[in-house]
Amino acid sequence: MSGCGKSTLLRYIAGLQKPTEGLVYVNEKLVDKDTRISMVFQQYSSLPWLTVLENVALSLQFKGVPKKEREQKAMEMIQLVGLEGHQHKYAMYPTLSGGQLQRVAIARSLVANPTMLLMDEPFGALDVKTRMQMQDLLTSLWEKFHSTILFVTHDIGEAVYLGDDIYIMKSAPSILLPTYR
Repeated sequence: MSGCGKSTLLRYIAGLQKPTEGLVYVNEKLVDKDTRISMVFQQYSSLPWLTVLENVALSLQFKGVPKKEREQKAMEMIQLVGLEGHQHKYAMYPTLSGGQLQRVAIARSLVANPTMLLMDEPFGALDVKTRMQMQDLLTSLWEKFHSTILFVTHDIGEAVYLGDDIYIMKSAPSILLPTYR
């Protein structure tokens, strides 16, 4: 349901926005700057003046990882998401397709080795075929990394295919309805 607070909830969990009341805990620990959570947004979030390689390596650069090491780790992730050969292209449309830009975002999020990956309708703007390919990619990446993924979607089929637990959010006031397994 649109406007019920799904994106806001993800921003709280990611520590990108502070709730007006209360605190946010993940695995019984208060979310703070040291919490290893990455987020893939609805809109393409790559920096268009950077290449695919530079975008994927960005979090490692902020952590002070030496250039050679961060580029090696970024290239490994670029290969995992199927973007090998595109690493020196600028991460922008139309140089890359929508699916490729979301692959950049996923690679950038995973290279930071998060304990939790938040995904806010990341495949909503993709065509059906690309969306299905991205769903398969996500399941294969989960099998490799086993990070907890909190995935928001309006697509019931996508939720059933990707989810172990499914929550439905009701609007105003935002309420999580019973879990479906």
